[in-house]
Amino acid sequence: VAVVNNEFDDSPDEAKDAEREGTICVLDNEVTKHVRSQTVHLSATLSTDETSKTMARPWVASMVEPSITKRQSEPKLEKPKVKLELMHVHGFQSQCVKNALAYNQKGDLVFSAASLCVIQNRFYRGQMYYRQHKHQISCLTVSPTGRLAATGDFSLRPQIQIWDTNTAVHIASLRKHHRRGVLNVDFSPDSKLLVSLGADNGHSLAVWYSATGEWHDWILQSQSNCGPATVLFTKFTVPGTDFAIVSGGISHLKFWSSHGPHLSPAKALFNGKSKMKSMICGALLGYRFVTGSEEGSLFAWSGRSLEEVVAAHSKCINAMHSTRDQLVTGSDDGTVKLWSPDLDVISVYNLHEKLGSNISISCLFAASSNCSRVTKILVGSLDSDIYEISASTGDVFLLHEGHGDCGEVWGLAMHPLESDLFATCGDDSSVRIWSIKRRKLLRKRIMDRPLRSITWSNDGKELIVGCGGPNQKKSYHGSFIIFEADTLKTKFEGGGSNYWITDMKCSPNSKTIAMATSENEIIIIENDIKRNYRVLTAIDKHNARINSIDFSVDSYVIQSSSNDYEHLYHGAEDGEQINLTSQLKMIEWKTYTCTYGWPVQGIWPKKANIGKDPEPTSAHRSTSETL
Repeated sequence: VAVVNNEFDDSPDEAKDAEREGTICVLDNEVTKHVRSQTVHLSATLSTDETSKTMARPWVASMVEPSITKRQSEPKLEKPKVKLELMHVHGFQSQCVKNALAYNQKGDLVFSAASLCVIQNRFYRGQMYYRQHKHQISCLTVSPTGRLAATGDFSLRPQIQIWDTNTAVHIASLRKHHRRGVLNVDFSPDSKLLVSLGADNGHSLAVWYSATGEWHDWILQSQSNCGPATVLFTKFTVPGTDFAIVSGGISHLKFWSSHGPHLSPAKALFNGKSKMKSMICGALLGYRFVTGSEEGSLFAWSGRSLEEVVAAHSKCINAMHSTRDQLVTGSDDGTVKLWSPDLDVISVYNLHEKLGSNISISCLFAASSNCSRVTKILVGSLDSDIYEISASTGDVFLLHEGHGDCGEVWGLAMHPLESDLFATCGDDSSVRIWSIKRRKLLRKRIMDRPLRSITWSNDGKELIVGCGGPNQKKSYHGSFIIFEADTLKTKFEGGGSNYWITDMKCSPNSKTIAMATSENEIIIIENDIKRNYRVLTAIDKHNARINSIDFSVDSYVIQSSSNDYEHLYHGAEDGEQINLTSQLKMIEWKTYTCTYGWPVQGIWPKKANIGKDPEPTSAHRSTSETL
């Protein structure tokens, strides 16, 4: 449940900061302090402490302390002496981040992923991380020298951070001026000015200034509002001219001049050469500013007057980037074009032909030599892949890849025998096998349906994937596919349910496969291709969607957790529910991925913090059973 206050305005007011600090940020599911305190107070007045605890966590009633066996030791109450460190990020945020890709001074990649900014070496794929953002990053820009980066995020009171792209060292945090998010940031050619665009109703516009260009001495120089129309970009134009900034978007194009602390807009003059179009992106090219339109044309502007319109692409121009003398554009038609200052085509790079697949380009960044000629081009696709194009030869190199833009990544499974391998699947209909040590994708296969869960066979020779999704064709729901792990060739395809699969596990004796569904069922399938993996039984005792399941070591019992905090036990052969949980004291579990139960009670918030602290959504016990 999200509780929001829709009464406050969009104007910056530092006096209101403290009042709004506890207000909900929908993107991060943070509940207001007021609602949290009321929830805790209500829980305290309903019943006694123990009853309140059970009401908040129904699974506690079925929890039984296990007996000590040979494989188990006395419980250790101290925290493990282990520290988690981020090793690598696969993929990047190409779908909702403006200009999410760049080179730094060293020629390394700079991109964003969730709340992280990543600096990745082009050759050995080593990464550094900038971690000052607490919310999902919404925009990224790099200064003309490649040394400084400015990033904004999505939150009720978004933060703009300035940092060093070579070392990931924090430099400055600008004042929280905007609301809801920062849609775009851009440095001036001398790196002493920064323009930012807010996601509030009026699309607030702010210009920040640093006298030294090092940004330790930043000030807010001027501000205004772009208006209610959807604004997609703000850019600096030719230095020293009457109009310093351009803003563009859906049926929106304005040129801004600075007058002290205020910014004054002026409408674009089309001079009868065209009508108002939706402008998706823009860049400064020599003495002119160029905008890219939704239908694929380039508009060249002198001041605020339109000089010429050039038919550039057959589809929408999503991204462009310029050096001093050349311009690079990318489109939904899968082509990247290099242009001269007079908007003559120098080179065309057709990624559809070179890569043999349809690619939608989301962002571009061009690197140039001292003479300002483009030498290489970074291309980011909506599939979260990063390519590099050699401007002279047209060769295309894949530098980084991840899951695509259609939905989310749902399935994750470590190889049962090789610690270097793991597999994933998701709504982009792909199943992938990755190497941890080599930091790269080894194999992938694209299917015709969304994939929601994944597990390995006990010997690691097969991958079993569950299919479906809440908004997809019903014929796909509840189906499963078995792949040969070495080749990802389909070995078997069948169906056991009419609803999408949320979790899958193989029994330790390899005789059965259990599939949890979104319609509160657990389907037990015989693991025998000669019998076409027939359904043995269906368990339907849950009252909400099942999140995770686990087999006992002897393959006789299944435990399961659901969205309504229920934790149940069933016989793996007949599906009968085990109500007397004291019978399970001697049970040992092959895996433990359920978030409820005796071994994982410590991951939950303390009783006094119910409603305050975030609740766990997933868990996994190490094979050594020590973590």
